This record gives sequence, structure tokens and C-alpha cells, in this order.
Amino acid sequence: MLKQLTLSFSTTGHKFSVSIVAPILENVSWGCFYPTVTVGFGPWSLSRIMLCVPERHHGRQRVINEEEDGCLRQLSNAYVMTLIILPHTLFEFTDEGYNLMHTIEKHLVTDFSVLELYFKSWVPRYTATSLKHVFGAFVLHLLGVRRIRNAIQRLKIVLHRLPVKEECPVNCPCDEPKNWRSENISLINLEQVEIHGFDGDDHEFDFLKVIFRCAPVLKRMVVWVSAEVATSNDRCTEIHDIFKAYPFVDCRLMEH
Repeated sequence: MLKQLTLSFSTTGHKFSVSIVAPILENVSWGCFYPTVTVGFGPWSLSRIMLCVPERHHGRQRVINEEEDGCLRQLSNAYVMTLIILPHTLFEFTDEGYNLMHTIEKHLVTDFSVLELYFKSWVPRYTATSLKHVFGAFVLHLLGVRRIRNAIQRLKIVLHRLPVKEECPVNCPCDEPKNWRSENISLINLEQVEIHGFDGDDHEFDFLKVIFRCAPVLKRMVVWVSAEVATSNDRCTEIHDIFKAYPFVDCRLMEH
């Protein structure tokens, strides 16, 4: 008879198994924190995963007013899968993408339609600078998972960076495989994309082009940029040129 389940736990890499049979379950809030990162892809490692409905206020699901702040309207009654992603530089990790995807799939305890990715390109307490890691290869690797690829209607990417940024180390694997820019993933249900922290680097423009190309029913794209990018004629022009190639998509360039 269970209808609502809230579960939050952490793991240090030891074997951990949960089995729940709840045929009439209606509301799930599921979260796992990895204090010692053990799974990764390229330079990125999974720090936390959550799967739940959005926060509710006064008994009603929160809805963002898109006309006021340019954000995308939350899908009603949608489950959101949220991943917090850190650089693996100071952790023991494996670069086998299968392990990362297998770990994520184990947490897909219910259907979802919103995917939110939060990239933190620094490790708290260890450094005061951010690395300019490429995120496109990781995101496309994730979207390549069939259950994720077919499910998402909304994609949100938040790039958290510190004011001081450093170039990636020599031979950094963040841009591997090199052919991610030519990937053709059929995102048949993706309608809304929101990107925060767009810095105007070449790989970010490449990622924009891939998403536009792979999402045939895309309706809306919102790109949030810093004041530095907003005042750069070259970078703004390049963003608008990409937007112009897709006139049937509602595209917005916003400044933080």
C-alpha cells in the first residue's frame, strides 16, 4: 500500500543493495551521495544523484514564470533526475564509461522527463581556480544511454566556475573522444534546453550545434552568459548566428 517513498543515503564504494516492491507507489524522492568518488568518465566523476519531483509550494508544484526571468517552464508532474558532477583530479577513479552509466542506471527507479546536470569544475577546499574542462563529450555520452535519450523532454546544464580559470592539463581527457562533435544522437522528445554559465569557448559553441542538430522537435533554447560574454560582439554574434539557423526554435540569450 506504500504510496510515497523518500530515501537518501551515501556510499563509500562498498556493495549496497536495496530492493523495494511497491506496485502503487505515486511519489518517489531518491538521492545518493558519493563521498569518495569511484566512478567517472574522462575528467568528470559523479558526486551525487537525485531523482524526485520538483519542490512543491502550498500544495502545488512550483512553476517558473518564464516571462519574468527567461527560464524554462517546469513540466507539470515531471520527475527530475539531477546529477552533481566534479572533476576527478584528486580522487581515485575509473575512466570506464560503462561503470558510470551502470551506476546511474541503477538509480533510475522511476520514469523521468527532466535531466539537470550541475558541473563544478573545481574541488572545494583544494583549489581557488576552475579548470576549463570540455563538458560536451560527457553530456553526449550520458545522452547516449537509451533510457535517458528517449525520456528527456527538458535538459538543463549549469556550469559552475570560479572567477579565476586555468587551462586544462596537457593531454587532459576532457575532449575525448574527439568525434563527439559529429555525434548523431536522436533526442526525439527533447523540447527545451537551458544552459547556465556559457563562457563562449569554442567547445561550447560546438555543443550548441550538436544539440540543435540532434533534437528534431526542439521548441526552446535559453543560453545564460556572463556580463563579459554579453559585451563581446564576436561571441554574441556567433551565438545569434547559430540561433538564426533554426528559426522555428524560440531562442533566447540571457545575461546573469
